[in-house]
Amino acid sequence: LLAREAGVAVRAELATLLADGSIVEVDLAEIEDITPSVADECFGKLAARLGDTSYHKRIVFVGGTSLLTRLIDFVVANRLKGHGA
Repeated sequence: LLAREAGVAVRAELATLLADGSIVEVDLAEIEDITPSVADECFGKLAARLGDTSYHKRIVFVGGTSLLTRLIDFVVANRLKGHGA
């Protein structure tokens, strides 16, 4: 996931799944790399929309490398602090 547009598409898909109040499992096992801009576009903006508590309760990550999950966590934390654009 290297282009911001990919993040827009993933966020839209996740938002559809979350619309009914479900918990969504995001499988990162097949993701080799993600840019900070894609992570922000997808997960950062989603976290800002849902709020910190709801985001962490309703989005569950499985698989993926620790580097990948740390990047997503970093971007989400920055977005929730108001540093995202």
